[in-house]
Amino acid sequence: FDELKKNAISADQLRVLGDYCNEIDIKFGLSLFRVCDLVDLEMLKDLIDFYKIPSAECLNIPLIDTLIQFGKRVFVSTGGTETKTILKILQKYSKKIILMHCISNYPSKMGGQDLKVLQTLRAEGFPELGYSSHDENWEICLLAMAFGAEWIERHLTKDKNLIGLDHSSSSEESELKKLVHFAECYQKVVGRDFHTP
Repeated sequence: FDELKKNAISADQLRVLGDYCNEIDIKFGLSLFRVCDLVDLEMLKDLIDFYKIPSAECLNIPLIDTLIQFGKRVFVSTGGTETKTILKILQKYSKKIILMHCISNYPSKMGGQDLKVLQTLRAEGFPELGYSSHDENWEICLLAMAFGAEWIERHLTKDKNLIGLDHSSSSEESELKKLVHFAECYQKVVGRDFHTP
């Protein structure tokens, strides 16, 4: 609780951030845990480009239903939820949300990512998929793209050695620049299927 309180950002501060993102052409989004949080953020509606539902609320149907109504992208992280449960409960939202495959252990060690889940989700009718990376190794994101992730979530930190919630599983600026470079060149690297016009 102390860590969350220390990092809390007021609605007024979020407005400043949102305005700045708009000025420099960066998409601005928020993660929400509860429908009632939207009341405090009503003044930001015009600035928000997307919403994110964290893994802990993956199956929060009232929250998903509410956010979909705003007509913005809704990303849903799936960490800690079995694939069969995701398919059973979230299948009806397959065209309305972007599922973000996620491993809840932070930082995620090499080998526990289970990236084939992305292929399973695609085969079950989820057209847009992403990967929420809390990995020690940022390069896992490149493998996730190869398995069909079109969206990558990777946290940014000034120093991985800082004490706090996500520093050890985040990227410093140099790593993030590399990831962005690879993501921008991804289609050129893999090429086009010869059947594609």
